[in-house]
Amino acid sequence: MRIILLFLSFFILTAITAVHGQLGCQKTNQFTREKLHYTLKYGPVGSASACLTAEQTTGNDSLLVISCQMKTSPLTSLLFHIDNLYQSWLNIETGMPLKTKKMINQTNIRQQFTTIYHYDSLQAHTSDDKSWPILSGCLDLFGFIYHLRCTNRIKRSHGKVLIDLESHLWSVEVESAPAIDRFKKFKTIKMDRIVATLKPAGQIIPRAWKTDLLFNRLSKKGAKLVVYLGPPPRRIPYVMEFGSEKEMIRMQLNTEKSEYCFIE
Repeated sequence: MRIILLFLSFFILTAITAVHGQLGCQKTNQFTREKLHYTLKYGPVGSASACLTAEQTTGNDSLLVISCQMKTSPLTSLLFHIDNLYQSWLNIETGMPLKTKKMINQTNIRQQFTTIYHYDSLQAHTSDDKSWPILSGCLDLFGFIYHLRCTNRIKRSHGKVLIDLESHLWSVEVESAPAIDRFKKFKTIKMDRIVATLKPAGQIIPRAWKTDLLFNRLSKKGAKLVVYLGPPPRRIPYVMEFGSEKEMIRMQLNTEKSEYCFIE
């Protein structure tokens, strides 16, 4: 019976891989030199900031480095300190993640490691000797966000994407609908509301290590990532929300601080 169950699990995951194929963003170089500043809100009060940037690697036009720096305000840091950096190296041609790096400095965790994705052997390996299986076509979190940005029109129906969240493989159901007057600050901007719901793509085994606030919020069955995207060609994420439906953390774009660069 155990052999049969293992075979069925392998068959299902193989089928998912065949359906997903290559889902990477085909136009990631259009985000080069972009800098997006956000205010993070948990409830009605802004308690942290985030900066999302995109840069091409020096001397190598095939890689785009996505960086996200999250910091709590001085007052909030007295209660819970966060100064976390997340980075993803994406292949510009396919949008697939080749490497990710985390530098976590928050009240309950301090850690730093790099993850390399080996698509030939379907394994991910970290700089501190962790490893886990991956599937062909799986994205990382920031690769997924930029994959959404590259899609000018997402069908208003469910479509599935695979995301690896630090050894947890999730099948993400994506649904899109127009965002109608959700935010006063952006009421003149025509936005799409993209709802990504995470469901296990296989057995979710508890990690042998603690993870940070962002990944912890998303690494739960039924967690959602909601992205409010502006119109093409930039498809700027004006608002992003993540977590369980009752405890969503909101990132809202600070348009006065942000810098945009679009390459035709």
